[in-house]
Amino acid sequence: MSKITTLNKRIKTIDTRNCASPATKRIRGDSLRIIRARIGLRDDYSCQVCGRVTAKGEVDHKTPLHLGGAESDENRQWLCHECHELKSAEEENERKG
Repeated sequence: MSKITTLNKRIKTIDTRNCASPATKRIRGDSLRIIRARIGLRDDYSCQVCGRVTAKGEVDHKTPLHLGGAESDENRQWLCHECHELKSAEEENERKG
């Protein structure tokens, strides 16, 4: 067996097509609750777009995972529900092109 054939079995391909699944697995459950509390506290529960203070805000990825954004606090922000919906709709429109 050649070295190339052996190496090919170890290389995972990344799907870079539009609307492809993110290469980074999303965080869910208790871990997400801990992250949500941490980001809310860091951002003083203030929407990073409109400035509204709300405990019912949402954690958003500044750079979406499908565009290569990281699952890190530097890529997370606290948004009110309305701003998060608008941002998500804009991102969906951009994906559709």
